[in-house]
Amino acid sequence: MLRSLMSGVSGVKGHQVSLDVVGNNIANVNTAGYKRSTITFQDLLYQNASNTMAPGEQRGGVNAKQVGLGMQVSAIEVLHTQGTTQFTGNRTDFAIEGDGYFVVKDGDSRLYTRAGNFVLDAKSDLVQAGTGYRLQGYQIVRDPIDPLQFNQGSTLTDINIPTGQKMEARATTVVGYRCNLDSRAGTYLPMGLTANNFSTVATLNGQRYDVTMQEGTTADSFMTLTVGGQNLVLKLTGVDAATGRPTLVSDDFFDDGVVLYTVEFDPATCILSLKSIDPSNPEEWSLNLEDHMDYQQFTIVDGADRYPYLAEFTDVAADGSRTLRLWGENYLGEMAAFEYTIQMNNDGTFDIPAGAIDNVTRLGGFAGGAYVTIGNAPGGRGIELTSTVEIVDSSAIADRVGIKPTILRNVGIGTKFYDVTITEGDPDSGYLNMRFVDRNDPNNTGTLQMNYDGLDGSNRITLANGSVTLNGVLYNAIYDPVTGQLNLGGGAWTYDLRSLIENTFGTEVVGGGSPLANILTPAAGGTVRTEFDSLGAGDYRFTILGDTTPGVAGGVNFLEVQTYNFRKYMGVVPATTQVTVNGVQYSVTPQEGTAANNFMTLEFTDPGGTTSSVTFTMAGLDAQGRLQMTATGNLNLPGGGPVYNAAGQITYDPATGQLTFNNGTPAHTFTYDVGRYVNFQTVTASNGDQFVVDFDESGSGAFTMKIWDPNGPSAAPPINTTNTFNIPVVRDGNMQPLSTINQRIANVHNTKIDVFDSLGNNYALEVSWEKQDNGIWRWRAWLPDSNITLSNNTGLIRFTPDGKIDTSDTGLYNPTPTINVQFDEVGAMPSEIKLDFSGQSFQKELLDGVTQYGSEFTTKGYYQDGYTMGVMTDFAMAQDGTINGIYSNGQNIPMYRVALALFNNPAGLVKVGNTAFRDSNNSGIPQIGSPLEGGAGAVVGSSLEMSNVDLTEEFTKLITSQRGFQANARMITTSDQVLEELINIKR
Repeated sequence: MLRSLMSGVSGVKGHQVSLDVVGNNIANVNTAGYKRSTITFQDLLYQNASNTMAPGEQRGGVNAKQVGLGMQVSAIEVLHTQGTTQFTGNRTDFAIEGDGYFVVKDGDSRLYTRAGNFVLDAKSDLVQAGTGYRLQGYQIVRDPIDPLQFNQGSTLTDINIPTGQKMEARATTVVGYRCNLDSRAGTYLPMGLTANNFSTVATLNGQRYDVTMQEGTTADSFMTLTVGGQNLVLKLTGVDAATGRPTLVSDDFFDDGVVLYTVEFDPATCILSLKSIDPSNPEEWSLNLEDHMDYQQFTIVDGADRYPYLAEFTDVAADGSRTLRLWGENYLGEMAAFEYTIQMNNDGTFDIPAGAIDNVTRLGGFAGGAYVTIGNAPGGRGIELTSTVEIVDSSAIADRVGIKPTILRNVGIGTKFYDVTITEGDPDSGYLNMRFVDRNDPNNTGTLQMNYDGLDGSNRITLANGSVTLNGVLYNAIYDPVTGQLNLGGGAWTYDLRSLIENTFGTEVVGGGSPLANILTPAAGGTVRTEFDSLGAGDYRFTILGDTTPGVAGGVNFLEVQTYNFRKYMGVVPATTQVTVNGVQYSVTPQEGTAANNFMTLEFTDPGGTTSSVTFTMAGLDAQGRLQMTATGNLNLPGGGPVYNAAGQITYDPATGQLTFNNGTPAHTFTYDVGRYVNFQTVTASNGDQFVVDFDESGSGAFTMKIWDPNGPSAAPPINTTNTFNIPVVRDGNMQPLSTINQRIANVHNTKIDVFDSLGNNYALEVSWEKQDNGIWRWRAWLPDSNITLSNNTGLIRFTPDGKIDTSDTGLYNPTPTINVQFDEVGAMPSEIKLDFSGQSFQKELLDGVTQYGSEFTTKGYYQDGYTMGVMTDFAMAQDGTINGIYSNGQNIPMYRVALALFNNPAGLVKVGNTAFRDSNNSGIPQIGSPLEGGAGAVVGSSLEMSNVDLTEEFTKLITSQRGFQANARMITTSDQVLEELINIKR
């Protein structure tokens, strides 16, 4: 009896504990972070009435007889399962999704909890509500070396959220760009031969050869085609006006070891060909260059002559300026390249100064002596080319135009009235022309001609007598230079010609012993009269009227010089070229002298800078009127070079313009094309004597015309001096627009992003990309709304054939350039801003940077690290446990990362109240780390993890515990009744 009673007592006690556990779970059904407990029972002791007996031969085995003595509580376990996450909207509430426990600090003790109901205390520390336990985490600070990165500390610390804290302004140090530049876009200017990333294969005579090409900078090396390592140079010989393409020839052959191939280019089809010269093997390989030639054509018109040119631009890698190169004919009739480097503004517009002086926006030396002036097109996105030529300044020669054309009305002669037209003719054939027309009878006309008849003793112009028949009457005409009166028919009509003749000629002095002395003046010198005769289109003829015996019949002479295309006749042009003699390269520069017997000196300079020279004298004209010359001394090439004697070893051929230096040693023989640099105009006086004329620039408004006697050095006595005359000119004569070359804006991409200085002032930073060649783009950066100075703000980037940015050359093609911005001009600190086009600064793949594929322009700035001053107005929790401060300037700055603790046996944690645990020797050492690392869960902000108590399960346990309690209580009652019956037996 006593055993059943004690078993019932143990059962009652055990189920009472179960009710206690269930009651505690139910009580904490709404406790945030609470982890429910569960109880398990086990039987207690057993009393053996008999032991077991093994089976034998005569009887089977017998089991033991055991009587149980009740039950006991074997364990009360905490179930650390995930509770449901409930959004609270409170920024200081945090919930853990997954494994881990918040680490909180109570004084010096660490506790662990899943209850994330935190608040800010008076010190702005995050503490657990109701307990004041301080939440622990790792502080995050900006990397002082790489400001783009933030470093997480390794020591746990209290998490302090300084709401209202001020953030200092930060200057931008890096801007990131990504997305695409359209590979289908053409070059943004005519860039000539576009050959970057170009390669192909030529198959000749069964062999395959790699082919590349490159553009040159001179007419003699306009283009180089490289086939199998052999360079084939193509020369520019002209411009095809019909197609706007160059005409090219090559003196080189491609040699495959068996067959020679010529190089030919057809401007009509734009086909470049290699053709076998072997008739038995007419093999040919061709390449269409249409997609690789990009020029803009224009034409200079000079009277009936038309000169076509090609225009292109070349990028100057160092500073982003543009070299404008114009291909075509120069004033010598040779193909040439004319270059002018145009500076660019920060925004990519052309920077040509308005009203720039000569040699700044003007290129000279074109065909016909023309200049090409370069000016800004409206808006700065193009350039305007204008052709001008230096012509005689008509306003400066108004008093030197000779006989002025004049019409006299209603002139009475005899019984008739005439209109008289006065014009000028040649000095020796009707110098003064008077055309008489009867006002009433058109058939009654006549012409009076009076030739130039020299100068009188006072150097006045005289006219030979003439006559005219009018209305059947012969009238003789006499001109009196003293009174200026023209007397017709002995007084039938007189007219004062001084306003038309004497007052409209210049007066010049010719010195004795000069080329014109004894030709236009007495041998001792004297006075000549000069005039300018218009030939139309700004061209003039300069006429010099003279007389070797002034005041005496005879000695009449004159000389006419064409005064236009001045640049064509500049005498000796000081242009430096090179010659190679016996393996040594010498620079050769011609210089013009001051006398006919030393009219030119050639100066030779060796590589060490040592010089020597040889002088030449004029030696008459050949039958075609070409200047001849001879050396006046020997040439000793500098640095101990060969010696050439003037007699026989230095010869000049006026037909080819070649000087030949031949001292008898083949290795020392060389030629020099001096004819390219010696240019004189040959003129013939009225008496048949010939002279050569050149023009020297004299300031910006005149040329000095020099007249040389090519035979003077050999005359007796020698005539080595020159006669000089001033020719006033205007620079911009015969102006004609040639072409406007506009930037192709559709091939330029722009994007903007705000950047900041050290004071927090924001500026729009605009970056553009201009396509230069296949896979090459020029970027430019500027501040469109500010005048702050930038430097290093342009450069080149290059793309590989797979469309990704090329990072192999960080010098010329830097994918992460740094620009300098002088923010100190507005009181801030100067800044360096890295422009990252590759994504490398952000540890991204090249595909995530700027790419070049056949897709639309989408490149844009997506990140910059600067900001203005701000105040922390809020904070937010990220899933990785990072607490980001939210500032009024839009910045989200990581401040802390919440720590989470993991345990090998979370059930071994010991509850200490306040929904907290402490570790025990059965929980394992806490493994403290960060959320989402090492198996730790995520942290959800503005949410709480609720209790994991399941009321349905708890109510079920409550019922079973109650029934168990009742049954064990009934056992005690029944046992008591049995004992009572036993006592009643004695009664």
